[in-house]
This record gives sequence, structure tokens and C-alpha cells, in this order.
Amino acid sequence: MKAASSDPLRAQLERLLDWEEAHVGFDKAVLGIPVDQRGARAAGFPHSPWQLLEHLRLAQKDLLDFCLNARYEHALAWPDDYWPQRPAPPGLKAWDETHLRAILLVADHNAYPVGQLVAVRQALDCWP
Repeated sequence: MKAASSDPLRAQLERLLDWEEAHVGFDKAVLGIPVDQRGARAAGFPHSPWQLLEHLRLAQKDLLDFCLNARYEHALAWPDDYWPQRPAPPGLKAWDETHLRAILLVADHNAYPVGQLVAVRQALDCWP
């Protein structure tokens, strides 16, 4: 067991990496998907696991670029550039190269301060 951080922000980020009380974490969602099912589409679902995974990577890469690049220009077309056309990964390596854990941390992190914003607005009596 690792020692708790004395930095409150770092401690919150560490907690968010492991927190799965209100949702399934990314690691659990992708763990154990058989290779032959990564490109499969289930009846009633428009996307395969690969397409969903790659969509997350593409969209979050664009969001990260938007946040970090002062000269960012939105060049991707919706929906074509945000969704892979192929239902299956182009190879075994492609599935493993989608390093989303750190990027998903950003999305998980946002949930807490957004909730705080709502609470503060309620306390200030300026929440609808």
C-alpha cells in the first residue's frame, strides 16, 4: 500500500485513478476483451470495442491539443475524423498503444470540481 500524499490535489488525483464507486474504471472496462471480440459489433450496438476505444483516443487527443496548443486549429471533421471506420484494430499492437489511462484521469478529475461549482452556486443562491 502506498503512502497517502500530503498534497491535497495529488491525493485527489490518486483517488480518482482508483475510484470506481459511481462508474466503471477504464482499466476494468477494457481488461480481458478477447482479441477476436475487439472488432465485433453486438446486435443493437453501432460500434465495436475497438471503435469505442479509438474514438476516446482520437477525441481526447484533440481535446488535449486544444488545451495545450496556443495555435490550435480545429481541423477534424465530425464524425468521420473522430470515429475509426474499421471495426477491428489494425493489429494487436494498436490495441495496446492506446494509452488512455492518463487522459481519462482528466475527465474523471473534472467531475469533482464541477460538483463543487454546483454546490457553491447553490450556496450563493445562483443555481437554477
